[in-house]
Amino acid sequence: MRLFKVLFGSLIFIVLFVAVWQNIPSILDKDITFRLDLYWVRWESAPIPIYLITPLCFLAGLVVMGIVDVGTIFKLRRRVKRLERQLALVSPPGSTSTAHALNETSSGSRGKWGVSAQEERDETAS
Repeated sequence: MRLFKVLFGSLIFIVLFVAVWQNIPSILDKDITFRLDLYWVRWESAPIPIYLITPLCFLAGLVVMGIVDVGTIFKLRRRVKRLERQLALVSPPGSTSTAHALNETSSGSRGKWGVSAQEERDETAS
């Protein structure tokens, strides 16, 4: 199946590359004009070459995705801080570092459901 995916993806890439290569001269000659025609406003931009619009659209997509991901990044940072606080609560007595507790909990082998043997004992004890 993996070989099929690679061959199919390569075939699609080759077809797209050939199509782009054959149309480069006609793409470079094209200009796009943006228009806004409302009842009270009429606006038209100067002709913009398409080879400038393509990278601008790519950069605009990066900016939009960055804005969308900012919320997720902050949510994950809050979650990491909350989990570090919880980890500090279960750290062994006399240890001031959460790294020691992190090493102990992550070094154990995980079972079928991603739960270590120590966590299973803690669950049954409480």
